[in-house]
Amino acid sequence: MDLTEPVLKIILSDSPYHSEFSAFQTKSISLEESKGDNGRDKQEKYGAAMTEFVNKLKEWRKDRPKPSAQIVYKAMNKAFSQFDLIKSKGKFGEGETLCSIRERFRRVLANSFSSFEKDVLAGDGVVALQNSGIGEIINSDWFKNDAVYKTNIAPLLDVDVSITKALLSHPLFDLRCGDVPLKSVGGQNPPWKAAKGNNAGQKVATMLRTFERKHRATLASATNQLEVVNVLKRLKSNQELSTNSSLINPNHTAYQRLLAAAKKFGLEGELEAWRKG
Repeated sequence: MDLTEPVLKIILSDSPYHSEFSAFQTKSISLEESKGDNGRDKQEKYGAAMTEFVNKLKEWRKDRPKPSAQIVYKAMNKAFSQFDLIKSKGKFGEGETLCSIRERFRRVLANSFSSFEKDVLAGDGVVALQNSGIGEIINSDWFKNDAVYKTNIAPLLDVDVSITKALLSHPLFDLRCGDVPLKSVGGQNPPWKAAKGNNAGQKVATMLRTFERKHRATLASATNQLEVVNVLKRLKSNQELSTNSSLINPNHTAYQRLLAAAKKFGLEGELEAWRKG
């Protein structure tokens, strides 16, 4: 079957057999339900993005190996099991984004296929058994220095018929998805990660959440800069929060709401400077 936009839409609209959603379905939301000009804009952007993605997929599929159903079933089952293990064991980091989650799955997927291919294609049955999706996500190039990559994946990169090699360049892993959280300078964990499970870090998070809730209505309805400035003054006057501001996770929902309100009036720099101490 040739890959077309209608075929891809069918694939994307149907929940995969392995997903929890396929067992516990709720009402789906489609772009067609959107009303007004904003809805039409979203549909146009979605259509353009879909066309671009389909074209990239078609180009990618040229001269790529066609895997058997058996290896796809085995490798995908292994990949989904490993990825679910990362989630169930709480191995996701504090600052995960769509981009970092995608990178974790790219590693798991490539490693899964390589574990079935390496013995046959590279003549080497030695396979590293670690879960390649666990660990700090820096960027895709950083993974090349990982022992799992060097042992399982690198030997297959010169084999043209390798599915592992083909998957690493799949267009899905090139889609724009936002910034990946980085470690702080010097390779040390950011303060809020160091404070994970730490009473001080938890206390600061609770205090910030309480503060944001108290001022949420004011921030949401603010029509001038002075209203937000006054809220930020109260935030800075909170001695305990100010003393421990470096423990605040910038991805915390309460902080993101404060940051969004500050951005409306060009005050995000002031808020960030306070957080970083």
